[in-house]
Amino acid sequence: MWARHLELAIGCWLAMSPFVFGYPEGDSSWANDLTCAAAVVVLALLPYWAPLRRAHLGELLVAAWLVGFGWFAAFETPTPSAQNHIVVGLLLGMLAIVPSRASEPPLSWRRAEAPDAEPAP
Repeated sequence: MWARHLELAIGCWLAMSPFVFGYPEGDSSWANDLTCAAAVVVLALLPYWAPLRRAHLGELLVAAWLVGFGWFAAFETPTPSAQNHIVVGLLLGMLAIVPSRASEPPLSWRRAEAPDAEPAP
């Protein structure tokens, strides 16, 4: 679940980035960053509930949106916020494809290492 923890940190960074970069008043990046941050945090927390263990894959859509948003915003003038959107989107996309149980050995190995349980009487 280490990837989900990093995704939570990315969500927090997205929520803070409008304040760090000081977006201008009429800039739509404020709403974009806060909406994407909320989506990332929710999609990073949902895999902790077993029926939604693959919900983190929804972050691929958020990552694609961030890269596209940053790419088209950078056409006018490459700003630090546009570069932030691209980098965060790429990082989020890489983390979203990491399985939740990536640090555990495969299930077949865990079964092979488990001691044989005694049969019930």
